[in-house]
Amino acid sequence: MSENAKHFDAYIIISTFSRALVDVFIPVMMYKNGYSIHYCILYYLVMNLASFLFSVPIIQICKHYSNRIVAASSIVFFIILQVLLVKMDGTLPILYAISIVYALYKRTYWISRRFYTLHIVHKKQIGKVYAIISILHQLSVMAATYVGGVILDQVSQFTLISIAIFILLLSLIPLFRLDLKHEKNTTKLSPLKTLSQIPPEDMLHFGIFELWNILKFLFPIYIAAFIKDTYQAVGLVAIITDLAIIIFSYLFGKKLDASNNDFLRLSIFLVVLTFLIKAGSDQYSIILIISFVEGFTTKMFEISFNRNLHILSKKFEYNNYNLAYELAENFIRLLVTLLLFVLPLDLRGDIFVVCGLMLVGCFFQFKIPKISEYDAESAMIKEE
Repeated sequence: MSENAKHFDAYIIISTFSRALVDVFIPVMMYKNGYSIHYCILYYLVMNLASFLFSVPIIQICKHYSNRIVAASSIVFFIILQVLLVKMDGTLPILYAISIVYALYKRTYWISRRFYTLHIVHKKQIGKVYAIISILHQLSVMAATYVGGVILDQVSQFTLISIAIFILLLSLIPLFRLDLKHEKNTTKLSPLKTLSQIPPEDMLHFGIFELWNILKFLFPIYIAAFIKDTYQAVGLVAIITDLAIIIFSYLFGKKLDASNNDFLRLSIFLVVLTFLIKAGSDQYSIILIISFVEGFTTKMFEISFNRNLHILSKKFEYNNYNLAYELAENFIRLLVTLLLFVLPLDLRGDIFVVCGLMLVGCFFQFKIPKISEYDAESAMIKEE
């Protein structure tokens, strides 16, 4: 493993742990601080709209300055977000402020992190490295979710936030030890051209993946509102899922290149099935059992998606591809969240709608790229 890969792994572990202390609980915090489920969906809607609008200027900053500067700025937005979370009072101005700052924090973090992922991982290491990154990510999330739930229930929100900020600041150390050239470039941004060159099957794949992200947002609220109203209850569900994800990543990560259409469509079907069973149950013990199964099914889908995302990126210049994906993912989430906001359904109905949309993916033939199709040397930005 290269020195860059080691530093990047350390950055992922530290930053993911600090973010996971808070992120998974934000919709639950909002619900427990006086916001209705409808307002929680409004928060997600505004956040997705802001994310869509911020994507272009953030990528421009990455091009002209550095992804590390953008990644560091995400910490500033994270700190502002924590202040707003403490000040939550059930009013719309605070909700809008949280939505916008959260969008800035997430986009600056993920745009820069995705750049380094696409830049550092070589084509012959895709399966192995994504499995390692996935395991490191889930270990961090699993530990942080437990710690965060305990602190929120037994200590205070302020204590949790203070710890999260301190640890996230530590992530700057490995981040600024990355030794990469060509972070800045003068290549013209042309996201519409890039989007037009992405196969329709891959665009559909992007959309299915974002539907899964919407389900991940809705379920913590569902558990808190209808099953068990404690942060530790929400956290335990996430921990069980993360444990299964780690097991599956270890077993499956090196076998990615054998995946095919049947495998990918099966993973989508199983993801939908597990979420439908969870939404149809009001027994916490049953939800915990299904959450373990969910870890296998969702990771089966997620690793396949990340593999395809990475291989496809080798056809394009990094910033254009990063921006094209940003615009696509945020636009899809925005449309679906808007649909949920205007439909007169309860939260369980919202989950069923998203599952139904996701199930459409089972009837399509996806283009499963082979690593040999896209030579890493064709990318305009290369590690030297």
